[in-house]
Amino acid sequence: DLIGNKSDVYVEVEIEGKSDSKVTTAVVTGTASKKEGAGENDKHSIDVELKFVGELKGYVAGDKILFTVKDKDFLKSDDSLGKATVTEGGFGGKLVLEGAGEGFQAHLMVQLGDGFGMEEAKKVAEAAAASMAAAASSLAAAAALAASGDAMKQAEAAKAAQEAVEKAAREVKEQAAVMIEGLKESSGSGWCSC
Repeated sequence: DLIGNKSDVYVEVEIEGKSDSKVTTAVVTGTASKKEGAGENDKHSIDVELKFVGELKGYVAGDKILFTVKDKDFLKSDDSLGKATVTEGGFGGKLVLEGAGEGFQAHLMVQLGDGFGMEEAKKVAEAAAASMAAAASSLAAAAALAASGDAMKQAEAAKAAQEAVEKAAREVKEQAAVMIEGLKESSGSGWCSC
């Protein structure tokens, strides 16, 4: 928009070739600003969060789902900020938007399907990070004891650190298996969350 360097962003979601399937998110206003650490010549960015869940009526496995991100304009027709297409019913993740404009990189995070989604993936990743943090703490304690010069304490610390790293590796492997299985199960559904 011309006033205030803002964009009134919304997303249209529809099944390709089935215009009656179109669902639209609410409009969310975002203000353009430079990202922290951005260079002088870097473009401004607009980050908005659209929480939306809807059903795509008429969806059948194999349908292409189109996402069009737009800027609501009240005095002229709405501007397209980018588009993306998904060809698999159980997709969850980042979609890179095409047609975002020269020099712009835009994306949309989406979850299609009832099953394992981005929230579940986030929880699994957080649990994996906690396991790795515990292992790192044990390694730090082992390093501190290693400086003590006491061979018995050094051996105990090394063993504890090794056990912590092995435990973290097992937990991360288990959590990854949960995520993979969840993603497999979510395939083929017609729900959209973006």
